[in-house]
Amino acid sequence: MFMTFRTPFLKTIRFAVVSIFTALLCIAPATIEAQDDAVILTVDGKIDHGGDDGKARFTLAELKAIGVTTYKTSSHWTDGVMTYEGVLVRSLMEKLGARGTTVTARAIDEYFSEIPMQDFMDYDVILAFAMNGKPLSRRDKGPLWVVYPWDAHEGLKHGPKTVHAVWQLERMTVH
Repeated sequence: MFMTFRTPFLKTIRFAVVSIFTALLCIAPATIEAQDDAVILTVDGKIDHGGDDGKARFTLAELKAIGVTTYKTSSHWTDGVMTYEGVLVRSLMEKLGARGTTVTARAIDEYFSEIPMQDFMDYDVILAFAMNGKPLSRRDKGPLWVVYPWDAHEGLKHGPKTVHAVWQLERMTVH
């Protein structure tokens, strides 16, 4: 026997169920966190240790294996001081045998910034994957965000380096 939705109460219930289901379908992809086995970063260009195609691909687990650095800093894009966890970009570049003077950091939305390689030597720049102990989601600048220790150096926070804070980072090219 089939149920028909002729009463106002049943129509309301049906509408509510369909609305909730539709909302969940729309929200779910945006809240998915980076999985340890999914490639979240590709590095190419002047590197000695890439794959057969000259590109090095990293999962979150592989980035964490390079070594995790944690520090606190404020930024233009957050309220107050946050604790960031990530891999030092200088360590990543050393692992890859990077031979360039600049790195193009490119985001998922194609925003990019040319970062001097010297920045990675002068500052503890990290590819942050967590903030305040929580993984960065795409909605919250993740899965990777180029973070400088803004509070640790006079003039860094309000200087020209702020354009290098690429979030939703997915690719780096060494030039």
